[in-house]
Amino acid sequence: SPVVAHYYCELAQKALSAENTEAAREFLRRARSADRDGLRGTMMRAEMAANEGDFRLASRLYRKVIESDPGFAPLALPSLRRCHMAMGDRAGLDRFLSAMVAKQPGLKAGLAYAAIVDETFDDPITYECILDFIRTNPMLSDLMRTLRGDESNESGNTGAVLTEEADEEQ
Repeated sequence: SPVVAHYYCELAQKALSAENTEAAREFLRRARSADRDGLRGTMMRAEMAANEGDFRLASRLYRKVIESDPGFAPLALPSLRRCHMAMGDRAGLDRFLSAMVAKQPGLKAGLAYAAIVDETFDDPITYECILDFIRTNPMLSDLMRTLRGDESNESGNTGAVLTEEADEEQ
């Protein structure tokens, strides 16, 4: 039951706050038993694995979350990226992102949002998703055109570059 799983996730969160990882692990096992598809528990297990240096497991769990519900992409992608960088496997992340975007085009907006919030994504797939996000949102296109001439913005003229490229592709 998702309600029971949520309860165990709450207990796991409290255990983690008290730095009791063994109790948290047990509560997450119970949460998984109650709801095998529960994404909150999967995210928490992934976070624990990453904190313990098991980046391969964490990556697998974050991927599972994204594959199960692309709506979680903005939450899971920055952590997934950190795991792949820690493993020295940027190519693996690029392959996963390419496959996911091809399989679920709706993921593009989540990837663009994650990149905008995290600012550490610098791969071609993410860049293309950001351009697509700008192109498909008229308000953002207008905003980017307004920012095009703003040389004083902290990020240099990235907005100008993105807007010019988005305009060229329209």
